[in-house]
Amino acid sequence: MLADFPPQPTPFVGRTKELADIGAYLANPVCRLLTIIGAGGSGKTRLAAESAQIAADSFPDGAFFVDLQPLTSSDLLVPTIARSLGISFYREVDPQTQLLNYLHERSLLLLLDNFEHLLDGTALVSALLVAHGVKLLVTSREALDLQEEWLYPVTGMLTPPSIYSTTLEAYEAVQLFLYHARRMQPNFDLAQDREAVIRICKVAEGLPLAIELAASWLKALTAGQIAEEMQHNFDFLTTTARNVEERHRSLRAAFDQSWKLLSETERLTFARLSVFRGGFDREAAERVTGASLALLVSLVEKSLLQTQSSGRFSVHELLRQYSEEHLEESGDIGLARAQHSQFYADFVAEREIDLKGRRQLASLNQMDADFENIRRAWDWALQTQAYGIIHLMLEGLVWYGIIRSREYDVNLLLQQALAQVTGDGSDYLKARIVVRQSILLPHDLQPSIVVEKLDSSLAVIQRYGDPIEIAICQALFGLFLGGIAQRDFPYALQLAQESFSCLERAGDRFYMAVALHAFAWAHYYQGMRQQALQYAHQCAQMRREIGDRYGTARILLLVAAEAYSIPDYDKAEHFNQEVRDIWQELKSWNLVSFVDVNLAYLAIFRGDFDAAQMLLDEALRLAKEVGIHDRVAYALAISGVLASLEERYTQAWQLLSQAQELATFTSSIEALEWGLPLAACGLHDYETARSANLRAFQFARRLNAPGRYFWHLPAACVLLAHEGLTERAVEILGLVFTHPASAPAWMERWGLFIRLRAKLEAALGTAAYEVAWQRGETLDLQLVVSEVLEWLGGPQADKPHTPAIPALDEPLTPRELEVLHLLADGLTNQQIAERLVIGTGTVKTHTLNIYSKLQVSNRTQAIVRAQQLNLL
Repeated sequence: MLADFPPQPTPFVGRTKELADIGAYLANPVCRLLTIIGAGGSGKTRLAAESAQIAADSFPDGAFFVDLQPLTSSDLLVPTIARSLGISFYREVDPQTQLLNYLHERSLLLLLDNFEHLLDGTALVSALLVAHGVKLLVTSREALDLQEEWLYPVTGMLTPPSIYSTTLEAYEAVQLFLYHARRMQPNFDLAQDREAVIRICKVAEGLPLAIELAASWLKALTAGQIAEEMQHNFDFLTTTARNVEERHRSLRAAFDQSWKLLSETERLTFARLSVFRGGFDREAAERVTGASLALLVSLVEKSLLQTQSSGRFSVHELLRQYSEEHLEESGDIGLARAQHSQFYADFVAEREIDLKGRRQLASLNQMDADFENIRRAWDWALQTQAYGIIHLMLEGLVWYGIIRSREYDVNLLLQQALAQVTGDGSDYLKARIVVRQSILLPHDLQPSIVVEKLDSSLAVIQRYGDPIEIAICQALFGLFLGGIAQRDFPYALQLAQESFSCLERAGDRFYMAVALHAFAWAHYYQGMRQQALQYAHQCAQMRREIGDRYGTARILLLVAAEAYSIPDYDKAEHFNQEVRDIWQELKSWNLVSFVDVNLAYLAIFRGDFDAAQMLLDEALRLAKEVGIHDRVAYALAISGVLASLEERYTQAWQLLSQAQELATFTSSIEALEWGLPLAACGLHDYETARSANLRAFQFARRLNAPGRYFWHLPAACVLLAHEGLTERAVEILGLVFTHPASAPAWMERWGLFIRLRAKLEAALGTAAYEVAWQRGETLDLQLVVSEVLEWLGGPQADKPHTPAIPALDEPLTPRELEVLHLLADGLTNQQIAERLVIGTGTVKTHTLNIYSKLQVSNRTQAIVRAQQLNLL
């Protein structure tokens, strides 16, 4: 039996977990008093009523709804409950006694809705529990604080975590918005307005009342306009519906009711807490607002603050906006913001030392939790020209951004400061910022422009005369020149040497290691590999001693790079995996992405293309997530290499073209120069293949890295064969497949290379082919590379003459070339369709186009004609 439950104008949506949880509590005989607590607008009443109705059959005497909202005094509790139960009192006996006597022999569920303003009447609640068959379900913005009480906090409905979320209708907040949206607009299209709907749900933080009020505005505004208004206009969330009770007509009305229940001290504290963003801990609340633990607990009990498992506190964003209005009205906002800014400046400065040493991970996690507060503190310091705070935060903030892969976010703050800082000493602050920007990614400027800025900044810092800051600037400048820009190596080494000497006297081992890092890369990129390794091992040892795990991993990358150059791929994989493990623990996702591409290289060298693809997919996902273009380019470039080796040449060219638009630094550019000749050969664009192959060899020679030559010699073989230098191509094949520094497994899986070997053997004859191959086994690698470099860079007039064949009136497209190669390999239309993941009808269309352009009528003629045109 259900009694006095109010009719609901709309169906109940979502809250599946909450209904299950509350159902379990109501079924538990130990739980006699369950209080659902939450902020105004969180849907406590609807949730409690739905739960009670579901559980009603478990109570022989039924479930009863008691609306306490209209009551002005706890003295009215007894008659109100009696009225819901249908009890009539007689005068001779006290009404409460009569109520308790009535309940004594009954088994029922009482839902007491909106108890927060009647807390002086909680003694009656305890008295009701004397009747053993009675179970109480209470809704309140504040806990009753009774020994018998079990609490069930209600927060927002489940919302999509980001605008990239998929399967949106699985999220309860979206379900609720869609229901109300389609009442306003029957044809509302979630796919069209997905980002706006996600923003609405996230700003509302899943608060049901806020979502309903937002959806009601679809009568006049688009979803995008509603989302925009919600972020800047708290009073926007209202309704004009005539039959909505006053406390639910707007969020302000809902929050006003909670505000009225606070003491003056609680109001002042809650208003000051509005300066925080993204939550705060007990120490921050006490230092910034003066809030005691008891006061914070009181606000939690009143559902104005939420506690997190980490021990931090948070406040709903819309409630925060409401309390911020009260702070502005009080005139205290300037003082509160200044205290907040100073606290977080000290917070970052205190963690700077830990970021560079043994408490690196803990400090990163602490700064993660408070990054929005750090950002807000930075903003306030710039607004008020409190530049001492910017100086104090700068070093720790930059290294946090680098290690935790938040380069983009930190770079925005630095750019903001460079644009706003003015007045005395501003040139020094800007110089310090520019120097540290040089080691942040992404760079919007080319390395040459960064070098100019670093030169100017070093001059400014030297003019101010702080020797430690000068040495830090020199170390970072040297690292940029030697390891990133890869230019002006003598100057890079000079800067690193001067820096190291000063820092050694000062005992700054962190930046001494940075200077050693600069030494190592400057020597490595000049091909002085042994010296580079010596500096790398010194640097790694120093970083290990101070506990800098991030820096240790960073220098181990050079050791891994050296292993590629020998090559020793097992060693390279060992160091890359060690580096990845460290960076994954530190959540340095930008660098995890980088190492995943390195590991994909190694999988390709082993011939394990499936493993390489999995690594590249993950690397690309991470690179896009952190928003660093060069990392995206690196993953795309090696994806292009892999696509070429799997003879997906059109896709390979697209991937490499995308990578070209984004690539800035050495790793991505080198990957491009491996991939471009492979794809260009597959598409018969031999001019592009030749120039890219030349650049690749030149770079490998500058590094004095023989292992890398074997990445590029296969494309050179294809080019030599194309130019008619058949015997030389076979000789280089013999070298490539038998040299101990080579890794031929990937070449043995490249279809074009397999066909090339067969064509060369057919052209020379088996005996001559084997003799040429054996000659190749004895060739000197360095002499071969010198010869290839000379040939690739030589004049085109030296090419052997071949009879001219009329060009096609209409060239084959890249996809038609792929189909032509597969036809030549003897594949059926069905097999070609499966290989290229297209329909058989599409294959047939491509085949007919090929016949038409080649002016032939069947496969055999097409293959012969294509060979005459050097298309096969």
